[in-house]
Amino acid sequence: KLWDAATGEEITTLRGHTIAVLSVAFSPDGARLATGSFDNTIKLWDAATGEEITTLRGHTSTVTSVAFSPDGARLATGSWDTTVKLWDGTPRSDGAAGRSAADGGLPGSNGVGQTGAARRVTDRPAPPG
Repeated sequence: KLWDAATGEEITTLRGHTIAVLSVAFSPDGARLATGSFDNTIKLWDAATGEEITTLRGHTSTVTSVAFSPDGARLATGSWDTTVKLWDGTPRSDGAAGRSAADGGLPGSNGVGQTGAARRVTDRPAPPG
């Protein structure tokens, strides 16, 4: 649910995950919201309308954390699958966010990704312990 912090009134309910949500983060500009869930997915939402922008898939277990970079260009997600994934969430000129795998990836990326509103740019195991 999204709430108005000043009035305490409910603004909207975001529906789309199939199991409980564990992590929520607003983009630095407040325009997008990222959620991570027990359903192994990350969803990006339009914070103004409550509409789902896209579903990010790639984790093989519960997504426990989501965080935008300070400039909002990247989204980092952590999971019980012991990985941290970085996603490109940069808005494109056509209004969509991110770049597709067909765009050739980002500098330093491994070229693995997916089409849609955001693209995974790296897939590295989390450090032990």
